[in-house]
Amino acid sequence: MNLTVRGSGAAFQPLDTVWTWMTFPLRFWTWFERTHKRPILQGLDGIVHKGELLLVLGRPGSGCTTFLKTITGEMRGLQVDSDSLLHYRGT
Repeated sequence: MNLTVRGSGAAFQPLDTVWTWMTFPLRFWTWFERTHKRPILQGLDGIVHKGELLLVLGRPGSGCTTFLKTITGEMRGLQVDSDSLLHYRGT
């Protein structure tokens, strides 16, 4: 599989909390950041056989949602590297 996914903008940003809104004025350098694709998932390998279930666990910001979005095809703001392989029942 060798799954590598890059993202930018809303796909890369963690969810906002009250703390992030309160500290936004203090993080003035973020006002000038340019958006470029950053790696979110790198070199993931795995296999799920017919009849098996997949459980994805991880702490916030670890890429669980990105992985699930990638395998379901919801790729808004995400880009899968050209050398990554995803197979669905041999397709």
